[in-house]
Amino acid sequence: ERALAARAGVAHAVAFSNGTAALHAACWAAGLGPGDEAITTPLTFAATANAVVYQGARPVFADVDTASLNVDPDAIKRAATARTRALLPVDFAGLPCDYERLVPLAREHGWVVIADAAHSFGGSYRGRSVGALADMTTLSFHPAKLITTGEGGAVLTDR
Repeated sequence: ERALAARAGVAHAVAFSNGTAALHAACWAAGLGPGDEAITTPLTFAATANAVVYQGARPVFADVDTASLNVDPDAIKRAATARTRALLPVDFAGLPCDYERLVPLAREHGWVVIADAAHSFGGSYRGRSVGALADMTTLSFHPAKLITTGEGGAVLTDR
């Protein structure tokens, strides 16, 4: 945990049994609950939406940008409602999302940003570690991910 936090440039890293548990814990820590909505991408593993559902909230899908295959900030604006409480961007195929647009959009509306960096951990976005761009960043250590322990996951945060 200390090594992960140091590598990501954040204060805390908490290890979990898998990436799904990390996503669920982050949604719980964000306070998602019944009546809330969380915007994410449909181009992800089912665990991203399931973590929202586990909390009694509703996942809302925003389309991807055709160039990056990451969630499109303009599509997020169209998908948002008064019930939106969180944004769960997923860094697809090692390419970080457009955090320069996503984070200010979330701040403007008071949303929590829970990033899924299972495909991008170790990378950077505009000089900052991928693990330090969101309120909470989740990782998976599944065999198909960049860092593998057979299974496992983590939440990275400064909170």
